[in-house]
Amino acid sequence: MSFRNFQFFIFLFLLNSLFSQDPIATSGCARVDVLNIPDYPSVVSASSVSTNPVVVRDITPNHCTRRANGTTLLLPRLTLQKKQDNNEAWVDVQTSKGDNGFRFDNLQPGFYRVFVETPGYVDDCTPNEQLLTLLYNFLGQFMGVWGAYGPYNSFEGFTNEVYVGPIEDSDFTFVFDNDEDIIGAYDLDDDFILNTAGSSYDKISRWKLYVYENGNWRNRFESPFIRTGLPALINVNQVINTNPNVFDGGSWAGFEALKSYKIYIGVQACGAGWASHEEQAFMCPSTINCRPDNRVESLTITPNPVRDILNLTGSDYDHSPSSSDKVLIYSLSGSLVAQFDRTMMDEINVSNINPGSYVLRIISSNGKQVFIQKFIKI
Repeated sequence: MSFRNFQFFIFLFLLNSLFSQDPIATSGCARVDVLNIPDYPSVVSASSVSTNPVVVRDITPNHCTRRANGTTLLLPRLTLQKKQDNNEAWVDVQTSKGDNGFRFDNLQPGFYRVFVETPGYVDDCTPNEQLLTLLYNFLGQFMGVWGAYGPYNSFEGFTNEVYVGPIEDSDFTFVFDNDEDIIGAYDLDDDFILNTAGSSYDKISRWKLYVYENGNWRNRFESPFIRTGLPALINVNQVINTNPNVFDGGSWAGFEALKSYKIYIGVQACGAGWASHEEQAFMCPSTINCRPDNRVESLTITPNPVRDILNLTGSDYDHSPSSSDKVLIYSLSGSLVAQFDRTMMDEINVSNINPGSYVLRIISSNGKQVFIQKFIKI
């Protein structure tokens, strides 16, 4: 090798950048893949290396030479670790080496991470200098630049934690994320917000939203798979607006007043590893502040349709004079049509109301709704 070529060769080694991003782990049903392996220098190990290095200073850059036999190209070294269920300690379960596409297969369900090491230059030629060591065999043939793991690693660190395997229903849940006194009821012009707190976010790789109409159980909406991971808050209206789908004929016209819906979300970690959760929601007409109290009464209004007198009946009905609830009647547009004090009253005279569809609400003394139902005036 000429001095000029030799200098260029050394220069290439020194240019091999060690700047890189951290490695990333991804998972499947029974595997873990490691992506984005940090850059590392091209170095070799040797089965035997002479103990007396020769320092060379007349060729830039300064370096050492040693005699060596049996050299092997060093590749990144990966160690797969699994979290133990009993004490959350991490235990080594597999090791692997390669240059790209690192994968660990046939894994049991659980949480995993990978410890990644990339080799670096051995620089122990002189006590005061960090010099590359070039290895030659006993015939004078160049074998490579000496490298090793351990204290010479050019990178070492853990990937993110990932979950391998299917998930269960208990891994996923959501609740309505509106004012705390709302119990499954939304004003028609509100955004439907779901809070997924309590879910095992690390286990969920994709999810899907469904909306069913209670009563006829028609599938009114179904989103495609959303692969960006499960968010802490899900805006149902936004998902529908950005993922238009039509089911059972017609078109999705949005939520309708006085109808009840089942909001269903399925999540998937791998293969058939589905989990799901659902909640019921009632849509109140616009401008009607639909906020049920915890004291939701099991009342019945009869007859329905009604011509003159509506009867309020039910085991929870409070006839005492201390009852200060209000009975409010709204049009479907949200306008207040009539108002009655509920004290000592189990009959509501609606004879003066025009024929049409209405909503009857009972509001407790603290201003919260305890009953709501639609009726028809004929």
